[in-house]
Amino acid sequence: MKIRVDYREVAAEWNRSRTVAPLFKEWTKVRVMEKSLKVLGQVKRAMPVDTGAARARWGVAGAPGGIWLEQDFGMTIVQGAELYPHEYINELNEGSSQQAPAGFIDTIAYKAEQELINEILKDLTKAFNG
Repeated sequence: MKIRVDYREVAAEWNRSRTVAPLFKEWTKVRVMEKSLKVLGQVKRAMPVDTGAARARWGVAGAPGGIWLEQDFGMTIVQGAELYPHEYINELNEGSSQQAPAGFIDTIAYKAEQELINEILKDLTKAFNG
């Protein structure tokens, strides 16, 4: 039994495989940013409003106590608000306001995480299947 290997096909596949990882990394960074911005908007829309302070600071790095950090070269984005002295944001997420259900931030984050995983898996399939 003989197996023929065409060098051109092997070389072409090797060259394609070298481009998949960097391309996939860039796609993933774009997906992470898109999903983070979507979550930011969803949390702000769902945030119960009394004075508007919690909504104003959520995910805004320039606002007092606001958090928006890009880490891992854009592969991780942390958003939110410092709890001290703004503990009421945690209380709002625990259901202290009738304007939003308990766990509204957690629910938004969980759904976004699942969507992000599915989108990245689709991108990965697309990258390897051309």
